[in-house]
Order: sequence, then C-alpha cells, then structure tokens
Amino acid sequence: MKSILNSDLSAQLSLDVDVDNFKYNGTVDITIEPQKVVDQVTLHSNGLNIGNTYISYWEYGYFLRKWGDVLSVTEDKNLTTITLNLSKPLIPGRSFELRIEFDGEIRKELRGFYRSSYKIGNETRWATCELFKGSSFPN
Repeated sequence: MKSILNSDLSAQLSLDVDVDNFKYNGTVDITIEPQKVVDQVTLHSNGLNIGNTYISYWEYGYFLRKWGDVLSVTEDKNLTTITLNLSKPLIPGRSFELRIEFDGEIRKELRGFYRSSYKIGNETRWATCELFKGSSFPN
C-alpha cells in the first residue's frame, strides 16, 4: 500500500498562540475521502512537535467513530514532511477525519508561522505572521 492519497481533502485548523513566549499549539482536522486503500498519510510539516493523532470515520454522515490509531510519525527534514503510519488502512467509500495535535515555536525566519517586531516610541511590540505553502499547515 502506498502513502499517496488520490483524495478530496479539506482541513480545519485551530491555533492557540502565546505571543509573549513565541509558542503555539493547535489541532488540525483533515477530512479524507480516499480513492484507494492506504496505510500511510504524508503531509507537509516543518519543525512541529506532533502530539495525539488518530483517525475517525463519519457514520451516517454526521457521527464520528474511531477508526484507528497512528502507530508512528516519521519526519523527513529534507522534504519537510511527516508520514503517519496507520494501525488500520483507509478504504475507499468512507469519509475519514484525521486529527493531529501539535505545538511549535513562532519562528524568527520569514517562513511558516513567524514573528515580526515593530517599535512605538521605546516599546518593542510583536506580531505574528504566516507564510504557508498551499499544501501545508504550520510549516
């Protein structure tokens, strides 16, 4: 089985940002409707600490039931991806929801989720900015 999803995807991202300490945590819920059987999912990610992850499926179009766990998460720093190895393959004909909890640091570099400063008088103030690729979440 391959980790390539020929699928319709949609995602909902929720962030809790701590600007004072330049950190954030959040969850992303990704809806997947696979067109073939897959036992891995590969996503763009760069420098995130991945927490709880699991797969649910939609039953009767509105009720989520647990489908399986993510056995392991493998990071490829060169490709800036993570691969989630699933306990149970995703199958065509169902709508799945992948939930990933994560945290990270608001970067100094101008990429992904980064910080910027400005001054008003002698006071330094901070802002957060994002520069995400279309296919990634906090990158």
